Amino acid sequence: MSTDSLGLILQQGFEAHKNGDFSNAQQCYLLLLKAQPAQTQVLYLLGTLCCQTGDYQQGHAYLQQVIALEPSHAEAHANLGNVFNNLKQYDEALAHYKKATALKPDYIDAYFNQGILLSRLKRFSDAKASFEEITYLNPNHAMAYFHKAKAELELGLFSQAAISLDKTIGLMPNLTDAYKLKSLAQQKLAPSDSNVAQPIPDFSLKTAAELIAYGENLEKLNLYHVAIAFYQAVVTAYPENSKALNQLAKLLHKFNRLEEALECYTNAIRLDESNQLLRRLRVAVYQLLNRPNDVLMEAENIYRLDKDDYHYYMNRGGAFLKLLRHDAALECFTLASQSGAQGLTEIDLAYPNLYAGIIWLSKGYFTLGWRLYEARWQCYSAANLRNFAEPLWLNNFDIAGRHILIHAEQGLGDTLNFLRYVELVVELGAKVTFEVQPPLLSLIKNHTDKFEVLAKGQPLPIFDAHCPLMSLPLAFNTTLDSIPPLKQRLIADTNKVDEFKKRIQPLAAVKPNAINLGFVFSGRPEHKDDISRSIPLAQFSRCLPAGFNLFCLQKEIRNSDQAYLSQHRHIHCFCNDLNDFQDTAALIEVMDIVVSIDTSVAHLAASMGKPTWILLPFAADFRWLLATETSPWYPTVKLYRQSRINSWDDALDRVKLGLENAANTR
Repeated sequence: MSTDSLGLILQQGFEAHKNGDFSNAQQCYLLLLKAQPAQTQVLYLLGTLCCQTGDYQQGHAYLQQVIALEPSHAEAHANLGNVFNNLKQYDEALAHYKKATALKPDYIDAYFNQGILLSRLKRFSDAKASFEEITYLNPNHAMAYFHKAKAELELGLFSQAAISLDKTIGLMPNLTDAYKLKSLAQQKLAPSDSNVAQPIPDFSLKTAAELIAYGENLEKLNLYHVAIAFYQAVVTAYPENSKALNQLAKLLHKFNRLEEALECYTNAIRLDESNQLLRRLRVAVYQLLNRPNDVLMEAENIYRLDKDDYHYYMNRGGAFLKLLRHDAALECFTLASQSGAQGLTEIDLAYPNLYAGIIWLSKGYFTLGWRLYEARWQCYSAANLRNFAEPLWLNNFDIAGRHILIHAEQGLGDTLNFLRYVELVVELGAKVTFEVQPPLLSLIKNHTDKFEVLAKGQPLPIFDAHCPLMSLPLAFNTTLDSIPPLKQRLIADTNKVDEFKKRIQPLAAVKPNAINLGFVFSGRPEHKDDISRSIPLAQFSRCLPAGFNLFCLQKEIRNSDQAYLSQHRHIHCFCNDLNDFQDTAALIEVMDIVVSIDTSVAHLAASMGKPTWILLPFAADFRWLLATETSPWYPTVKLYRQSRINSWDDALDRVKLGLENAANTR
């Protein structure tokens, strides 16, 4: 059965499922499962369908198969929680809800079902906290406030219940039960009760140890935002309690509230200066904050407490890497790999090779760099490792006449950057299926008919070999002098381009001869190097000269930047219209110049042949090499690097000067 046929059957099954035609949906899914017995998406859909029709035993069987194939499938765990809940196996249900929220901390449905179950089990304090977690994630979730109020009534917290019910009624005024419960709460209120929520449990009745134990219970239920607020109250009441500070710091760290986490770790270390774990955690925060000099200082402090050569040299090597002291970094990574410390795992031993590979790639020594870069599979890419039975192809056997799966493995920009290699595999005589991230599917599919393109999650065809996309430079023995050119630029959909032209024309009419400048100033907040690469819009605007038509090209706008945009109406934003990269490409096509931080949009614009100016942090990604202003990967790219670590002003000023010169010479 062809891939197109499988995809059509999946679509038919999904539509039938969505429309409540469970019988036809099940037939489609079973047909797909017969063709591909280990397809997690189909197994998950079958498991969900069985649960919807009340066949919990069969649903359990399918969902367990999903988890066996993909242990990090949060939705499968959440649905297994529902299965066990319906089978009245409540401990198992709670375990799976907790697993789901551990894998996906913003999983509102799992928290909600967990809260309902905890209420049923009369664990009202835990249920209240579960619903409260939802209100942190979505302050407009009316039913979370409603069920939180019900738990508060059971706990005798009538003033808090009244507040929760006011929120419910404000969000869902037609919910009659909310009015009834509010009347009950008001009847129960004593005349002396205030309308102010009190912390739970009552601090006056608890020791610090008991309060921390309650906070740890919140963490066990993955109620992280509730736990943060609770620990903050504990630390306010007991500012000298190092354990409370430590617990709060770790949660703030987990949710990328780094400056707050650093303050907590520092206060905790002040109370316990010999605590190595706290110091190691503070090092991790310094690393995320891109403060390598502080990492070096803390590494020395830790080494005085514990002669742990491996972590000492790894921390120093990482700091030297950020400071562009590459020879010192290489020496540290070599010493780390030779440390012989006890208890090191294969992952620990792979990291020195990975970082050494990144350095050699940055220096342009590709032959050694690509080989060492394969260590990523034992490090941070391990979660993306595809355990295919088919052999890994690295140009180590003849692929002509065989079917190979090439699969994207990291970011969207990486996929666009290394797309050029896929056609090289086709030229070897292979039949190629290229699996990409869903947002790139339509863009790449319309780019070429020389190979098949699928989105990750779609059923895969039968294939003979596979290769991760970013291993192809190694397979083709790429050197700095043999980087394959872009044979065909990415082209935007002409209909979408015409739509954007019509919308932009009246906006640009005020400055009819001005340059259309598209720009990107921030990436995903959860990116590990977000602090290094993203720039607040108020600061980024330093490089935007007067007299240009200004267009924001990014889809996601942070709240702090949204406030700036609302005050500067001359900056035009189409974020609500950018549904995938086809839309982004069409908007880029209407631009004259694109200025961007190092994100996927920069790779997209450069792959389209658009003049693309990229702002780079002091220690840039390896593909941009060192101290160059151009890129061997893209002929239309100009690079603007930070001249000092964590300082954008000089680079932004150079971009502004370049833009003004471009306008003057137009």
